[in-house]
Amino acid sequence: MQNYEWRSDFSALIHDFLEQHHLAGLKFERQERILRHFDSFCFVHGYAGPELKKYVLEEFIYDKRERKSTHYAKEVVMLQFADFLIKRGYPAYRVAHRYQLPRSKYVPHIYTAEEKQRFFHAVDN
Repeated sequence: MQNYEWRSDFSALIHDFLEQHHLAGLKFERQERILRHFDSFCFVHGYAGPELKKYVLEEFIYDKRERKSTHYAKEVVMLQFADFLIKRGYPAYRVAHRYQLPRSKYVPHIYTAEEKQRFFHAVDN
């Protein structure tokens, strides 16, 4: 990941954002891949920064060739990046979540003391 050449107008800000997360001890690997993709996307399409505009985000996030789970991951990262920019005084659009990840329907069973006692008694015999 160190070999990527940052080229967009957002590159210095993305670098600061990633460094902040790395210094906090977070790996932030998938998020970094998304931000490299965003950097490349902005450079190729000629989007100038450092203003994070709605139409740029929507075009980047909601690529019709990608799955909804990818859209969700991009929404989360770009929302974090927008908050980072806003805290530093840059204008940034905060994307709203259109997608949610499916939640597990698994309901855990918590054993009572009596159930645990019966279980261990059965195992011992």
